[in-house]
Amino acid sequence: MNFRTFIKKATTVVKQIALVTCIFTFNQGLVRSEYIVNVASRSTWVNPGDNNLAYCNIPGQGALDIIQNLKVKWFHNGQALTSLCEFLSSDLTKRYSCKVLGIQQNNISLELTVLNVQKADAGNLTCEVYEKIKVGDQWVRDEVVAIKSVPIHVREPCRVMQGRIVDMDDNMGPQFVADATEFRGNSQINVMCTAEVEGLPYSKMQRTFRVEVIKRDPKFRCTNTSAIVNNTQHNITCEVYDVEGISCNKILWKRGDTGEDYEPGSYNNIIVTCREVTDSKIETTLEILQVTAEYFRTSLSVIYNDPLFQTKEYLLIIPEASKISWSF
Repeated sequence: MNFRTFIKKATTVVKQIALVTCIFTFNQGLVRSEYIVNVASRSTWVNPGDNNLAYCNIPGQGALDIIQNLKVKWFHNGQALTSLCEFLSSDLTKRYSCKVLGIQQNNISLELTVLNVQKADAGNLTCEVYEKIKVGDQWVRDEVVAIKSVPIHVREPCRVMQGRIVDMDDNMGPQFVADATEFRGNSQINVMCTAEVEGLPYSKMQRTFRVEVIKRDPKFRCTNTSAIVNNTQHNITCEVYDVEGISCNKILWKRGDTGEDYEPGSYNNIIVTCREVTDSKIETTLEILQVTAEYFRTSLSVIYNDPLFQTKEYLLIIPEASKISWSF
């Protein structure tokens, strides 16, 4: 290899190294912020005809920060619905609603409601969050921050059936059984079901089933830690269990001094979440975003309200000592 060829190859290598260094430096300049995205729903199981609420929460960011730096989109079973809370077509407003909840200045949630849920709505609600990557003031590309989903399960409607209810104390009376809320605790019900294949002669069949409803009171197990005034994010978590078919849409928190009720959702300085662990156990959490002295002077109640049972309410306090656990 002569000297001229050597110099030419060496120069090419240097240019390649310089190019790689330049690209690396350019990419290193695209510093991306850290974002937290939380997606939750009021209940994963929904009765036909009810509304279903889901939340896409982006803490630590103000509304202007989200508009300038993020793209937030709701999807239902893969169908794009919104950009932020603006629907992509006017037809979607017949089946959905969306609003921005400003819990605090830097804690924004986008609440999506599926209206009049039907069996075809079963599936997933998905919140996709993208960061607008910029160099200077110029947009370069979008990068995925989070793609998170919550399921929608639609309960099968109970057909209108004629039956007879017999109380345990032998008091009898006729009743039309329309849905599960009309089954009373500690009772036996004879339900007659009729099925028929349309257009097929002699296909009509009848069956009678005896349903025995045993009333059981829900049990509570709550745990929280001691709090300090002006500290942030104090949680009280409760398990409600030992009831078959337990559901998050029957959970309520109540504040003792003001009487305010909190269903799962976002409020001023408070977030309530709930998840269904099993068919007989749920877990609900009340999160206080900023602890003030007034929270030590009031009680907080977790309430389970089901037509099959009496309303069950348990009082809790924020402890000032080490970890405390209550069981009822």
